[in-house]
Amino acid sequence: MNQAKPGNQFLFNSSLILLAWTLYGLFFATQSYLRMTYYGRNSGWSEWQNVLEAWLICAYAWALLTPPALWLYRRFPFTLASWYRFLVIHIPAAAVFALVHLAMYTTIANLLWPHPNGWMAGYRSILVEDFHGDFLVYFTILAINYGYRYFFKQRESKALAAAAPNTNGHTEKPVFAERLTVKQNGRIMLVDITDIDAVTSEGNYVNLHTKNKSYLLRETMNAMEQKLDPAVFVRLRRSTLVRIEQIAEFHPLFNGEFEVLLKTGAKYTSSRRYRKNLESILKP
Repeated sequence: MNQAKPGNQFLFNSSLILLAWTLYGLFFATQSYLRMTYYGRNSGWSEWQNVLEAWLICAYAWALLTPPALWLYRRFPFTLASWYRFLVIHIPAAAVFALVHLAMYTTIANLLWPHPNGWMAGYRSILVEDFHGDFLVYFTILAINYGYRYFFKQRESKALAAAAPNTNGHTEKPVFAERLTVKQNGRIMLVDITDIDAVTSEGNYVNLHTKNKSYLLRETMNAMEQKLDPAVFVRLRRSTLVRIEQIAEFHPLFNGEFEVLLKTGAKYTSSRRYRKNLESILKP
């Protein structure tokens, strides 16, 4: 499968962002206009034009701020292992982005509808009214990005990892990874597959558990499952893969689930969905 060229991907992403914020502006402009109509405060077509312009200015200002917001999120993503760092970085960032967005909106709006007391008075007024909303919009951007990557990128990774027929019409034998490249603290580290005891999901990352240390790798669980030999690793649930030879005990729970104890002392729980993966191991 051919990968999209960087230029085409940039154009697609930019168009998607622009479309999303245009729909945002149209939705809230319509809502505002209907509310004004209900209370008898609109003056027809001219009022609709003003409301639409105001909300589109708001939307397109956010469209300009979305790429830097996503860049910051890629640098400091949400994971269960680093949730504290996520909050420390992104709560102040949300406040800064809200202040910048309101300043952008006030500047453009002041050119179209000059405030009688000047730009600063208009900025203070909108800051009091809309800061909390813009603060939440920042986290909405991050949440939508997280959802997109979590649900759609997993499908994409699974499709790319599927074995493709070669020129002779035969299915190519899968080649499994021998080591993984991990970026940590500005360094690039190689982690041997033979050192990995378990792999767990951490948001947009997977956590590689070795005997002495854990490593975060930006990857999906489905993609990791394709990279690891199924004769060596077994998937217990959507969020967990373990090395078969490290399994020491199975403790039955209920509804076909097990608590799986590794030789290292780590415990994981299987799910009914992946029960079939354990059948060959549980056979006497």
